[in-house]
Amino acid sequence: MERLKLVIRDIFQLIVFISSTLHKIWHPNFQFYSDAEAGTDFYEKFSIRRNIQVIFQCLWNETYYRSVMIYLARACGPEFIRFINMVINDATFLLDESLAALKKIHDVELVMANKDEWAALEREEQQQRESILEDAKRQVRSWLIYAKDTLELLGYLTRDAPQPFAQDVLGDRLASMLNHNIAQLCGRKCMELKVRDAAERFQWEPRKLVGQVVDVYLNLAAFSDTFAEFIAHDEVSNNHIVRGSALEILSHESTPFVPDPVMDTLMEDPVRLPSGHIMDRKHIMRHLLSSQTNPFNRATLTEEELEPEWIGSRPLGRKHNC
Repeated sequence: MERLKLVIRDIFQLIVFISSTLHKIWHPNFQFYSDAEAGTDFYEKFSIRRNIQVIFQCLWNETYYRSVMIYLARACGPEFIRFINMVINDATFLLDESLAALKKIHDVELVMANKDEWAALEREEQQQRESILEDAKRQVRSWLIYAKDTLELLGYLTRDAPQPFAQDVLGDRLASMLNHNIAQLCGRKCMELKVRDAAERFQWEPRKLVGQVVDVYLNLAAFSDTFAEFIAHDEVSNNHIVRGSALEILSHESTPFVPDPVMDTLMEDPVRLPSGHIMDRKHIMRHLLSSQTNPFNRATLTEEELEPEWIGSRPLGRKHNC
């Protein structure tokens, strides 16, 4: 197998560095990526485009080819603009499908985990939900890989060749797509995407995906102020509270995302109650102002009994300064 990999690598190197290839290799790939939209089965096109993305990544690692791509991007020709439009379309569809399937997995497995609730369902209803679960698992395993690869493509394109994204025809659509997905990943309903053993079963690592989306924001923000205007124009998903949640998640790289069990918001200063429950300090303190009781079992509770919650060598949330 290793020998085969070396042979394939040598053949690739031979092809891409033939003098007649140097100026011609990008355009056919742009064209092929775009033509897959109409010339193939709807689902097959994503497999084809992923293979093209692998070629792009290999070429991008070669200084000469990267410089040619950057030149083409700056020229903003119609063929390149069409290609970028297809990339944005793909990212939008793949992320939507991935997150929708994760929500289905979350919902069905939540019911299945409650043995009484599951047993109360008719056998036909159980079979229907099991079928939904299996379909969703298959979708996540396919779409999520494609989605991450497409975001990676957008990442290095916006970093090294940002010019096309400053145009109205692409900038508005990309800003809307990014805002929508940040809202999905970091908004109030983000816990609906939480599933058991996510990384092992589905390669689902939400913090890394948030990082990929944020990288695109940062790449274009560094290029010009125009993209900030596109973000501001989006009245559907643009939300400073959600962006704050995204920054909060990214700033705690070794900390799992844990919501407050009562308010379902990201905990900033988690504390452990004597009952073992964990709450954000501000929420439990607000409760104690009205009632000196544990909200989970009604036992007597005072502020002195609250213990900061730690994971490893660092607090789960931000340090409490009061």
